[in-house]
Amino acid sequence: MRQKTLFSLVVLMLFLLVSGTSYAATTIVYDGGTNWSQGTNTGDVGIPKSSACGYDGKMRWVNGNGYSTEYVWGRWDYNVPFNTDISLQYQVYIPNCNSSASVNYWVIYGTQSTTVSVDQNQYVDAWVNLGNYFIPANKSYVQAFIKLYNDNLSNVYKVGFDEAAFAQD
Repeated sequence: MRQKTLFSLVVLMLFLLVSGTSYAATTIVYDGGTNWSQGTNTGDVGIPKSSACGYDGKMRWVNGNGYSTEYVWGRWDYNVPFNTDISLQYQVYIPNCNSSASVNYWVIYGTQSTTVSVDQNQYVDAWVNLGNYFIPANKSYVQAFIKLYNDNLSNVYKVGFDEAAFAQD
């Protein structure tokens, strides 16, 4: 009986060890929650509307800006650990409604940035990978965030702002 208990304990410990290292730590930033911000470049542009769909049953959306100079933006931030190299996979959630535009996500990783184009109309209730990015340690000013604008779009399109995820590799 004692050997059987010891064997079961060893198997359980091995399982926990293997399963604990096989799943990356993922941080989800909810629209409207902590580490989410939104704004406009002028005070008169419409603030994103809310809708009862999305990853957690709600999301925000706004029409394209009709090619004007006024725009709305949403931003999802990740708290970068201080003094640690980190590799992150950036993802955004595209809900099944109010997301019909081809948009550019501005991805900031460390002190670098890139733009990733996504046609929101091609996805329904799906996480979309924006890429994997390495952020080196020992930077005096380090950021990790995703930003989405409704600029340069016909106002017949809807730009959806839902959740973003940052998964450690």
